[in-house]
Amino acid sequence: ETCDSGCSGGGSFYAGAYNGGIAGRAENSSLTGCSVNAIFHGRNDVAGGICGSLGGGSVTRCTSAGEISGAGFYVGGICGEIKAGSVTGCDNAARVFCSKSGAGGICGRNAGRITRCGNTGDVRSAASSGGISSVNEGSIAECENSGIVYGEINVGGISGGNHKGEITECRNIGMTIGAYNVGGIAGDNNQSGGQITNCCNTARVCGISGCGGICGSSLGEISCCFSSGQVFGESSVGGGCGVIGR
Repeated sequence: ETCDSGCSGGGSFYAGAYNGGIAGRAENSSLTGCSVNAIFHGRNDVAGGICGSLGGGSVTRCTSAGEISGAGFYVGGICGEIKAGSVTGCDNAARVFCSKSGAGGICGRNAGRITRCGNTGDVRSAASSGGISSVNEGSIAECENSGIVYGEINVGGISGGNHKGEITECRNIGMTIGAYNVGGIAGDNNQSGGQITNCCNTARVCGISGCGGICGSSLGEISCCFSSGQVFGESSVGGGCGVIGR
């Protein structure tokens, strides 16, 4: 099933679980060239500017603006969660807020593929905040974040937590502000198998403990990365990583 170029949404929404400006759930479907400029709030889990949950298929060349918030878990500028499938060439300018855990400029939780996407909207949640994805269990490649990312723990310019996922050739130029595990690329690269490669951070990183220009803390692999942003913290502070290993 396909939604071609020209689909758009606007106004205000107030709904339950699985909210999206175009589709609440997209299962093995294609959403292409869609745009949303709206203010909406999800009362439960999973809200996204274009679709709440992507369970296969693709979201391509879509844009989102306005404000997206959720009272539960996983809120994203484009998708609340990607269970499977791909998001490619999408841009988010909406402010994204999650009152619990899981706010991302493009996606709340990613278990698929995010490629060549950009976020300029500010992102905030209590835990796991990311300029592109709050939690990455899939792949993120060739993406850029310039929005300010806020959170308490696991705050990253690209992903709040990288859980055995891959982050490749991404750039962060947006400030990351949190308390624990705050990084220019990922807040917490927290499981063996997580990979961060050829990434760059040029923005300021501010936290209390576990603060790094690339990662706040890491158990995974980091290679060919660069950071020139200032890093501020009280303990476990590094130009690359605040904490490596346990």
